[in-house]
Order: sequence, then C-alpha cells, then structure tokens
Amino acid sequence: MESETTPTPTPAPQKGMTRSTTSAMLERKLVTLRKITNISKPCSLRYKCLEVATVSGDFDVVIRKGKFKVGELILYFEVDSFIPSSALKLSWLMRHRLTTFDGAKGYHVRPRMFGKQHSRGYIMAIEDHAIVLRIVNIMKEEYGPVEGLRVASMMAFEDVMGVKKWEPEDDSDTPTPSAHGH
Repeated sequence: MESETTPTPTPAPQKGMTRSTTSAMLERKLVTLRKITNISKPCSLRYKCLEVATVSGDFDVVIRKGKFKVGELILYFEVDSFIPSSALKLSWLMRHRLTTFDGAKGYHVRPRMFGKQHSRGYIMAIEDHAIVLRIVNIMKEEYGPVEGLRVASMMAFEDVMGVKKWEPEDDSDTPTPSAHGH
C-alpha cells in the first residue's frame, strides 16, 4: 500500500543553480515523461499483434497493438534501466523476463529485435503508476495544464519508482541466442 507522503522526483533545472547542482541534473535520466509522436506497423508481418511507437526524442519502442495512441503522454524507460517488479504492471513482454539485480526481482530494459525492428526502451502508461500520476496532477494544478506538463516532462522519475541503472557484476544476465527462441 502506498504511503501518504509522495517522494519528490528530480526537479527541473532553474536559473542560478550551482555547477554541482547543474551537473547532477545533466546526468542521464532513466525514467521520463514523453509523448508518443507516431505509431506504425513493424517491418515484419510475423508480428501482427505488435506496433512501433516513436516517442519524443526519436526512440522506437515495440508495443502491443492498440495499447497506446499518438499524442499520449507515457513514461519512457531508457535502455539499461532496471525496473523493480513492485513498480511494474506485468505485461506480455515481461512475464518470463524478470531477473534479479541488487537483491530485487525486476525487468532489465535492453535493446531488443522483433524481426527486423529495433526496440529501444520500454514505455508504460502514466496511469499504471499512481505516484507518478499524482506528481503530474500536482504539477498541472500548481502551474496550469500546459506549463504543468512541461515542468513534469523535465523531471526524472526513477527515484520515486525505485528504478536503478543496470550495472551487472558479470555477464550472467546476457542472454544467449538459444535463450531467445527467435
């Protein structure tokens, strides 16, 4: 059950910040709010139940057909993010792909191939994570709908979701070609 206090995500850069604060803000954000700019069919007819969503920043992510719409705001997870299972609504992609990292079960986001289609990252509906949805709504109330979404889109949400940067100690998580079954 969620607690009443809402963890604070990494804030957007502000004028007058110190060099150390600014450099911390320039670190790679693993989880961000983005917009789906295009949805297309994958190159291969083998995957009729899949589509390719392009998110702002020009990242193509393979998704289940009909799950998202162009213009929809989503959470985008960068490659090499480790999403703990507690932050996941287990999907078709993740059911059998959970792994253990830093003592927790979860999903390692990595580049994947579906036929000839590259998939870079993972996307999740904002509604699938209540704390993030609450933060976005607070920003919209505080700054207005347009400015609130702009401010929220500059935030990083990995801390509130418990997402970590994947840094394996060995190659045990690297799948072999026979493990994919593709």
